[in-house]
Amino acid sequence: MIVTEKRYVNDTQKFKTHSKWIGFLAPRLFLSGLSVTCFLLVWPIGEYAILDDWAFVKSLEHLYSNGELVVLDWNPMSLTGHLLWGLPWVLTFGFSFTITKIAVGVAGLILILAFYECLLINGINPRLACLSCAALSLNPLFLFHTTLFMTDITSLMWSWLSILCLLLVITDQTKVRWRELTAGSVLWGIAYLTRQHGIAIPLAFFLHLIIFQRDRFTVKYIAVAFAPGLWILLNGLGYQSLSQGSTTSFETSASLVNNFLFHPPWLKLPWIGWSYAVYAGLFCGPIVLATVTIPRRVPATHRMIIIATATAFVIGFWCHASMNGSTFPYIRNVITSWGMFEPNAFVAGDLPRLWGSEIGDLIGLIGAVSVAGMLWLLFFVNTPSVAARQKNKLPMSFLKILFGLQIGYVIATSPILFDRHLLLIAPTVIALAAGAVPRSHMTRLWPIAILWIVCYGVYGIVKSHDIHAISRSVFLAAEDVRKTGVPANQIDGGYAFDGWYVYEQSNREAPAPSIKLPPWWPSERRDAASFAHPWWIGNLIRIVEPGYAVSISENVPAGMYGGGHGFQAVPCEKTYTTWWPYKENKVYLFRDSKLSERERTKQQ
Repeated sequence: MIVTEKRYVNDTQKFKTHSKWIGFLAPRLFLSGLSVTCFLLVWPIGEYAILDDWAFVKSLEHLYSNGELVVLDWNPMSLTGHLLWGLPWVLTFGFSFTITKIAVGVAGLILILAFYECLLINGINPRLACLSCAALSLNPLFLFHTTLFMTDITSLMWSWLSILCLLLVITDQTKVRWRELTAGSVLWGIAYLTRQHGIAIPLAFFLHLIIFQRDRFTVKYIAVAFAPGLWILLNGLGYQSLSQGSTTSFETSASLVNNFLFHPPWLKLPWIGWSYAVYAGLFCGPIVLATVTIPRRVPATHRMIIIATATAFVIGFWCHASMNGSTFPYIRNVITSWGMFEPNAFVAGDLPRLWGSEIGDLIGLIGAVSVAGMLWLLFFVNTPSVAARQKNKLPMSFLKILFGLQIGYVIATSPILFDRHLLLIAPTVIALAAGAVPRSHMTRLWPIAILWIVCYGVYGIVKSHDIHAISRSVFLAAEDVRKTGVPANQIDGGYAFDGWYVYEQSNREAPAPSIKLPPWWPSERRDAASFAHPWWIGNLIRIVEPGYAVSISENVPAGMYGGGHGFQAVPCEKTYTTWWPYKENKVYLFRDSKLSERERTKQQ
């Protein structure tokens, strides 16, 4: 009898241990599998670039081949942290475009897992935390950038690893976690050397200490919390400044930002705020839908006033946007009504428009309603349990301060901001929406929230796949022409191809002028973007004289390259398949019939 009882106790303990491990591993394995599956479905494999990733990969190539930190004039100053992430990958597996994309895909996975741990520390139950991570992972903007060697995902990875360490320090009231405090400082230093918005983390932590944890405000604590990060930051910037100096892109961007801050366009500020609010709402919308409720303890009069004010705000701005002819996407770069990017944005040729102004208006309204719901959660829905609220207070306070600083950063950088830059606020706004509700609270609308996230994922996977399929085929078609002996500066192989092969030569032979970036607000940007040829031909590469042009359209648009050209189609075997619309497409190659005549004229 005693043996049977002991065996029962042992079996029960083993079952509890196994259940604990399953509960620990299951959500993390699910999120890992989700990220890997998305990456494989997009299939960004191949030796090609799409956007500014060519410039980042070029800097990595210099570091890998020559041991030199070279930041191209086209890049911002802070790139060191990004290269530090990519370098071990190319040292281990060899240099290639494919390896750099895999490196960023892994960075995206680490970011998602770190974000999940941050949500758990914030008192959010595992089910809602998993839903929040899926909302971030499958967001089309986020998903697309996990397949490019650009700084957006890498900077977020370093930032949220730092935030994870600092949240562990903040929530432990029994002792000071010196190792986590040091690690958090080191990580935000590297985050700043990847993208300058990393400076928001130490500022938020400093303000949080002053307001909520002044008992820890000692010389030793401050030294450990800030000295390592500042040492990394100053040494990284100092080395780059002494070895190379600032870049044209940095100086131009700084000039635009300074002009915006000292001479703000007051009449456009409400529109800027509206646009950011819509994007923030679209980031956190699924979580708001799964959690928002109207507590009974709010007086009916107050409830009606709040709802009426929010409704008037949403409808008023939405009508203003619609009547002004501006529909979502308000900040153009990646997400457009063509799916992703506009025609001629990264390769010559047309793209089919997938949705019109009606859908854009609807998306804008959904985003506005979602951000109103998030504000409702933050200010009017509180955890009823005093113990739960007290446990949640410190991490939520830190995230609120961080979010305020991040919003200030994106507003200050409005003149140079594209939609992908708003990924900075995506994890923070999702964490705030999820952390504003009771630990176990999810409404009956959570299945619709899951459907919303699935729609995000389908859109992101399909259009990311299509952009990669187009870019891969066009880049390789131009590469085939180059291998026949045609100089790269006589081939228009798209933005990334021209940049990869010709930009450095172009900068040596014709130094870059000050780059004029059009303001992002729609009416002016639309006028500035009405070009007749791909913008990079005149603005990025000044010595390209296309004798060959690769396009995804059957005809070269009239006047694309100015006068003196007579392009004729030549055979090209490259094809690509798009999923939306599902179709097998051809890549078209054109040769200038007057190329030989121009060459003879040059020789004379």
